[in-house]
Amino acid sequence: FFSAQNANVECKQSSYKFLHLLCRWISRADGPMSRPAFSTDNDYSNSFRAEKRAPVADSWKEFETPLLAYPAGAELFRQGSKAEEVFCIDSGIIKLIRLESDGQELIVDLRFPEWLVGAAAVIMEEPYPVTAVTVTPCRLRRISSGVFRYLLKSEVELSWRVHRMHSRKVYDQVTRISQLACLPARHRVEYFFVQLLTALGINSQQKDITLPLLLKNSEIAALVAVTPEYFSRMLKHMQTDGLIRVGKGHLTIPDSQK
Repeated sequence: FFSAQNANVECKQSSYKFLHLLCRWISRADGPMSRPAFSTDNDYSNSFRAEKRAPVADSWKEFETPLLAYPAGAELFRQGSKAEEVFCIDSGIIKLIRLESDGQELIVDLRFPEWLVGAAAVIMEEPYPVTAVTVTPCRLRRISSGVFRYLLKSEVELSWRVHRMHSRKVYDQVTRISQLACLPARHRVEYFFVQLLTALGINSQQKDITLPLLLKNSEIAALVAVTPEYFSRMLKHMQTDGLIRVGKGHLTIPDSQK
């Protein structure tokens, strides 16, 4: 934890550079990649279309915080621990897991590139409410809680960007709850696969797309609000219909336009 004085000294050296780069980066998080896993037909094409973006790392070349590589399965922070850092996702996917008092473990959400992980807990100065684990190999930047809060308090533009990012998430969660109740389960599964394609940078227009199954069936089922058994039956039905081919640890989509 940084004292106000230490944070001030450190931030004088890099706050303006950090502010400019982080605001550029966060502004993209308030876009298609931040949309919910399920969407209406009108929102669907806008929410998940692949977009050309300059690599995020290019914007951070001169930033003092190093870009760190994490393997799949790395725990970034644990539920209930003190919120001491914010993680900026340059590439990769992170899952958020909640352990309830009865011992049940539930995946509650995913985080994709161009998103901040742990920011809400750091801002509120509360323990992390979830455990964050990398799903794929990730490249991340770590920002100390003291520096992050100092910049939020002192830099209006950064504060506004983070506020918009969190507001987008709240807004999308309302939409998601409604869609969980209204959209057919199969549509929710299809939209989830499209979101993974976009996050992994896979061109959804090509034929015979190979999509790695990065999560357990039970985790995907939880995210789309079905039982693991029902999810397995849906995969079999989709395979029978020729929409997918299921392999070991992956599935193939012959034609994503169907």
